[in-house]
Amino acid sequence: MSNPLDSTTGVLGLKQIRVASCLGYLLWDKATSQALAIDPPAEAQGEFRELLQSGGLRLSVIIETHTRPDLLFCSQSLKRETGSKILRGRATLSSDADQLVSDQEKICFGSLELEALETPGHTPDSICLIFQDPKTQERLAFTGETLMMGSTGRTDLPSAHSSLLFDSLRKIESMLSPETLILPSHDKSDLLFSSLQMEQKLNPQLLEKDRQKFIDQKREESLVSRGALRREVQRVPSTTVQKYALKLDARAAGELFVDVREPDEFMLGHIPGVESIPISELALQWNRLRGAKKIYLSCQSGRRSEMVARTLDRLGIAGVVNVTGGFQAWSKAGLAVEKPRG
Repeated sequence: MSNPLDSTTGVLGLKQIRVASCLGYLLWDKATSQALAIDPPAEAQGEFRELLQSGGLRLSVIIETHTRPDLLFCSQSLKRETGSKILRGRATLSSDADQLVSDQEKICFGSLELEALETPGHTPDSICLIFQDPKTQERLAFTGETLMMGSTGRTDLPSAHSSLLFDSLRKIESMLSPETLILPSHDKSDLLFSSLQMEQKLNPQLLEKDRQKFIDQKREESLVSRGALRREVQRVPSTTVQKYALKLDARAAGELFVDVREPDEFMLGHIPGVESIPISELALQWNRLRGAKKIYLSCQSGRRSEMVARTLDRLGIAGVVNVTGGFQAWSKAGLAVEKPRG
């Protein structure tokens, strides 16, 4: 069945939903329209509802990768609306889960499945969820707050345990290939996702292989910053809309010109000659993006495309350029706009 949400080929549909520094995910099996939600932020209930309705999706499972008293998801509301069930790790201290999952247990949605990995440390019930494409064997790892971009989960909270987190990080490294994409549920660096390989290069807490030094590092993090992630300062090349217009006219083989706005925004009007790759689906386009010679990125104002540019640049993709001001600047400059007919 054709799904208006999809801009990708493949068996998996995926939307990343961001609310401030919280990241939630909606996954679905394109063959059956069965859907699964991961860590849906409390403020994103309406967005999840809209995605389910517009895509004709049936939500059957909601997974919370970890539980804390101060952590708010919209799981219970989505459960009441859809009749889905809530899953948590078997070590959860919460009593309102419908099902507890164990290490390496499979969680099915339609013809697809996730594998749960118990990764305690940040919380006793922390789990990671691994998706492996049945055709390409490529992997996505939804790591909750166990492993994040440039950091790992806080251990200054009740029931947290630095030594267990150290073991969980080693477990992740031993079970996943370096190319696995890392999609966490929390990020304060305005990044979208990473890869295990890149975290092994850039993440100081994952780089630390001595248990006691790691514990000391987490203790220092707690005392100095209360677990806050230091914001990465990362600049990416940019261009004006006038120069962008010239690049579009003289496009070369291997160059991509991408609008990262969501499909409904794109359909209302866009720069002629660009293609739509929504920011919420970017992870599914990873292999295509990393094979490009140059990538020009635009959005409505330049804010989201800069986030995409920083993500791709951090992952080692050369030739990423952000279009300053995006579609707004393009329109104000009086340049041609492609709009739907009628």
